Amino acid sequence: MQLKTVQGSVDAVGDVPVTYADTSALERDLGYRPQTPLEDGLRAFAKWYKDYFRL
Repeated sequence: MQLKTVQGSVDAVGDVPVTYADTSALERDLGYRPQTPLEDGLRAFAKWYKDYFRL
């Protein structure tokens, strides 16, 4: 997956450069393991967002 950088964007106070989801507690405690690949989930979220806000 390739992401484009927005030129001139400035990080907001409190932004962190990188984050990672650790779902091991979810799997251990609830037996839940996400099945959707990140790229598919992001694409679906972007489509929902655009549709919801009529962009």
